[in-house]
Amino acid sequence: MTNEIPVAVANGAALLDEYIPNWYELIDPNKLDLNSPYQCILGQLSQHTDQLPRMVQKHLPHRGSVAFTVVLHALERVTGRYDIGLYEYGFIEEATWVNGHAEFHTNRKGWCKAIAARKQRDYDRAEERMNTAIAKQVKAGIDAELAQILAERSKAAYSLVA
Repeated sequence: MTNEIPVAVANGAALLDEYIPNWYELIDPNKLDLNSPYQCILGQLSQHTDQLPRMVQKHLPHRGSVAFTVVLHALERVTGRYDIGLYEYGFIEEATWVNGHAEFHTNRKGWCKAIAARKQRDYDRAEERMNTAIAKQVKAGIDAELAQILAERSKAAYSLVA
């Protein structure tokens, strides 16, 4: 398999990025099963409805929904689009029948890669912020040290004049 993320998964991840920016933090890739209504992407998100953005929370249906449909329904309401397809957005595995056997595509691997890429992006951003903060502290320390040296030299020069 190539390192590319399937188009459907990329579309689904982009949709979630827009409406549930922290979605990848709420998914356990080890439990990810795109054929399970509880362990698929939307099913796992439905277990964390208290951590979803308010605009999504207010559209969550009440009791009686199967796990993944809770979040799917909310996304449809928030986006105003009622054509969010589970296949088109990679939310479930697609199967092709070959000689009477189902061969599943690689959406699960694609989702794991999408999650890993977003976590790496967050790590890189945090590291960049930390390095910037350290650089500012070092610069502030150098500036303070230079100011102290200049003050001492100024004081010494003043004492020579006086």
